Amino acid sequence: MKSERDVLKCATKMKSVLTKLKAAQPEVVLISTYWKKNEEAEAFEVIDEIRDTISSDLVVFSPPVFYSQSVPSIALKLLDDESVDFPNPNNESLVNDFLHHKVKARAEMLERHAISRGYQYINRWDVFCFNDKSCPVFTENGGLLKGDKFHMTLDGAEYFGERLKSYLEF
Repeated sequence: MKSERDVLKCATKMKSVLTKLKAAQPEVVLISTYWKKNEEAEAFEVIDEIRDTISSDLVVFSPPVFYSQSVPSIALKLLDDESVDFPNPNNESLVNDFLHHKVKARAEMLERHAISRGYQYINRWDVFCFNDKSCPVFTENGGLLKGDKFHMTLDGAEYFGERLKSYLEF
């Protein structure tokens, strides 16, 4: 439960953000965060308030794709696997073992909520992954896509950005 002080800080920060958004009049607003399970309803209230304040397009991103272990440690396991084929060593069965499927299920639930509110919603799991069971660890050139469990490397950001272009509707 948030303290009264935290609620006041949050409300003050929100007012400041809304004032800045109104003044800036951006063409599009992208909202991307990892919402904790108990914060989802509050997050949608905030997004509704932003949507009601701006006249620009609003895009909401799902929670990120992340793994149960750091991607570098998964990469080492892949490299130890003799069946791995460079320069594309994305062994589907092994990578699938390290995905956080509960977060993927939450992303799909959030998608239903976002679409029911009229937001453009981009499920990062759909963008980042090959299919329902396999998300890459390496680029085609062998670069790591993430530096830990969920933060992208520069190679990862470039990969995600290229794949993301086909999902944007503006």
